[in-house]
Amino acid sequence: MLTNHRLPIVAVALTVLVGACVAIAVSNRRADRSFGRFVVATDTSRVESITIEWPNNDTVLNLNRTPDSWVVVLPMGNLATNSQQVDELLACLSGTEIVRQMSNSEQAWPRYGVSADSSTHVVVRSKHRIMADFYCGKVGFDPQLGNVWTYVRTADRPNVYMTDGYLNLALNRPFHTWTNY
Repeated sequence: MLTNHRLPIVAVALTVLVGACVAIAVSNRRADRSFGRFVVATDTSRVESITIEWPNNDTVLNLNRTPDSWVVVLPMGNLATNSQQVDELLACLSGTEIVRQMSNSEQAWPRYGVSADSSTHVVVRSKHRIMADFYCGKVGFDPQLGNVWTYVRTADRPNVYMTDGYLNLALNRPFHTWTNY
């Protein structure tokens, strides 16, 4: 049994030991993940326009927010959008989570389909700034687990990320499916 004069020493030692364990656990968690949680994360309520440029295609999709809805901008006039398509895209833009970093080298871009000439380029704007500028590459699928992922890189960094979900599938649809006509 501990005597009364040793009890405070044991309590302090135990507190220091628990504190050291917590500090080590927190520092290890930070070391494992040197990047953020999302490769693309926007406040979709502030998005005013979205530009999608598909590879090997001279058509560019320009979506603009109006007070009531979204429109496809064309030289001959605006067309109403397929709201379901736009909602799916906005859901992806609100947070495309990183599963893992695949590379930090420009030489790996072709392997993941994120080179400027082989990927879908997306620019998301608010009234006053660019909120997201990224390249969406190849889709991967694991049939055993049923997981789908997309490779993505931002325009300002060489890193390639594997992301959870269907971002590529939400972006790469025929032009006519974005309109109500």
